[in-house]
Amino acid sequence: MKKIKITEQIHVLGTTFKDIYEIADYSCKEMPKDGVYVGQLVRHHLWFDECDYLSDNYWHRSFVFAKSKDEVENKLEKLREFQFPGFREEWAPMIYWDDEYDDMKVTDDITL
Repeated sequence: MKKIKITEQIHVLGTTFKDIYEIADYSCKEMPKDGVYVGQLVRHHLWFDECDYLSDNYWHRSFVFAKSKDEVENKLEKLREFQFPGFREEWAPMIYWDDEYDDMKVTDDITL
C-alpha cells in the first residue's frame, strides 16, 4: 500500500487515468477505458467527533479495476459484505479514498 495525491496521473492494468475524478467518471459511466473497467463503492461517513459538524459531507470511496465487467462486479459484491470496506490489498488493483483528504491509498501495482 502507498499513498498518492488525488490529482496525480494513475496507471492501472496498462491504462492511464489523469486523476481520481476521471476514475470516478468511468465508474459512473460503467464503460471501460482502454479495456479496463472501474467499479466504485461509496459510503457516507457514519460517525462524528469534536472536529465534525452536522454540515460535513464526507464519503469513503473504494475503486476496483478489472479487465471484465463481471470481475469488477464480483469485487464490488465482496466489498459490500463489509460494513466498513476500506482498503483491501487482496482485491488489487484497488484505490481507497476518503474525500476529506487530498491523498488516497492505492495497491502497490498502481503506479504514477
